[in-house]
Amino acid sequence: EAREAMPAVKKQIIKRKAGAAPARHLGKRASSASKLQAQKSIQKPPPGLLGMSAVVINLDRRPDRWQKVQRSIAKRAPWLPTTRLSAVDGAAAPPPELDVSQSWSTARLAELFDWY
Repeated sequence: EAREAMPAVKKQIIKRKAGAAPARHLGKRASSASKLQAQKSIQKPPPGLLGMSAVVINLDRRPDRWQKVQRSIAKRAPWLPTTRLSAVDGAAAPPPELDVSQSWSTARLAELFDWY
């Protein structure tokens, strides 16, 4: 008895981030409508965030990170005005040793913030 070779079956595993809601399988029309509604609802800032803006500190040598932040904000908070602030590159121009603290304590932060 000769057995035929079975073709290899390729399986696809889809991973999602922890805490992410499972994907819903909606029809194309329902999906498009819900996306459009979601986009319309985020064009205006939530009531408590009206007038808020963000400053993103970014290294000049890492434009990829700045682009990633821009995409993320455009997707999640398109109403949020964002400004880029060039970061000081400590690797390229380290500060003088006298300006660097030799010890650090978070005790004061723990006193100020209960979540710390």
